[in-house]
Parts: sequence; C-alpha cells; structure tokens
Amino acid sequence: MVHADWEEEREYAPSYIKNKPLLLTSGGATQQAADWEATGGPTQILNKPTIPSAQVYADWNATQGAAQILNKPTIPAPQQPANFNATGGPTQILNQPPVLVQSDWLATGGLAQILNKPVIPDSQSPVDWGATSGYTRIINKPNIQAGQFKLTEGKATVTFGTSFKNPPAVTVTLAEPVDHADVYSLNVAEASTQLFTVSAYCSGPSTSNTVLPALGETFSWIAIGM
Repeated sequence: MVHADWEEEREYAPSYIKNKPLLLTSGGATQQAADWEATGGPTQILNKPTIPSAQVYADWNATQGAAQILNKPTIPAPQQPANFNATGGPTQILNQPPVLVQSDWLATGGLAQILNKPVIPDSQSPVDWGATSGYTRIINKPNIQAGQFKLTEGKATVTFGTSFKNPPAVTVTLAEPVDHADVYSLNVAEASTQLFTVSAYCSGPSTSNTVLPALGETFSWIAIGM
C-alpha cells in the first residue's frame, strides 16, 4: 500500500493521482481576467448571454430595423372647417337639416311652391245697379217700379211695366199738395204680380167716406218686390 502523492508527476508511479483538479496557489497558475471575446482557454466565458444591438431612437417613418415603430396608429388628416355645401370629404356635414326657403306665391315648383293655395278674387269694385255680370253685379236685388196715375170714378187699376215673381209691396201717395180741405184715404187692394187696384176715399168737411172721382188729382205709386 503506497500513499497517494499530490506532487507525484510520474503517471506510472503508484502514488500518482490521476484527474486531480487544478489548484490556484501563490506558487502555481494564477487567475486570469475573463475575456468576453475569448473563444478558448481559461479566459473564455462559457454560456454568455446574447446582447442585442445598441438601442436607437424610434423613427415614425422607418419601415424596418430597430427604429421601426410596430403597430403605430393611423393619424387622420388635420381638421378642416366644415362646409355646408360640401358633398364629400372631411368638410362634409353629415345629417344636416334641410334648408328652409321662403314660400313664393308665384312659384310653380320646388320648396317655395305653395300647395292648395286659394283662389283670390279681383279687388272689390263699386257695385253697379245696372250691371248684369261680374263682381259689380248686385245679386238678388229687389225689383223696384214706380209711376203715376189718375183716379177714374174714385178708383184705378195700375199695371206694372214688368211682372214680379211674387206680389210686391205697393205704396200710393198724392203726387201734388192738397189745395183744399178734403183729405183722401187711399186703399190699395192686394196686388198681383202684374197689377194692383187703388180706391180713394175722401173724408172732409164736404163729404164723409164718399168715393169721389177725384178727377185731375195725380197719385204716385212705388212697388218693391222680387
């Protein structure tokens, strides 16, 4: 049995220690600084990490490389004033209300046209008794006729110049002032559409309720009806 000898360097000697580790001593090999770029020897750094390239400033316009900005947002064009008349683009006003226009009596189409407008007649003109048409005509005007007559034997029958649709209202008066004391009481019988009959009774100092011829006396009459 031979004791192992650390310092034995002869490999065939029974005291030689195989595969002994390397010990760093003041008298032996010395520690060396590790070298990042060394690819072998005691200065090589094993399993060193991969260090990326140096950081660069991000570039909005870059399309590749470390300066490219990934997933950058889309920025719209600068805002422009809205234009009421624009039909497209960023200046168009969406869902704008309809434009109101003033109504025009003479318009025959479009928004200014007045639908179902009433018919306005011509301006009013003075009425004309003799007019037979137009706006100056008097509708349903009364039929007025007048004349004079003299009594014959105390009574007279007067015929109208134009027939009435219905018997008119007849009024008879003395045409001339009474030049004597006798006073006449006139009695007009119910008129027809074509004539009426009148009698004159005298009441005065000379007679009493006597039918007088009243010759020479002139009477006026007026008939009003339809």
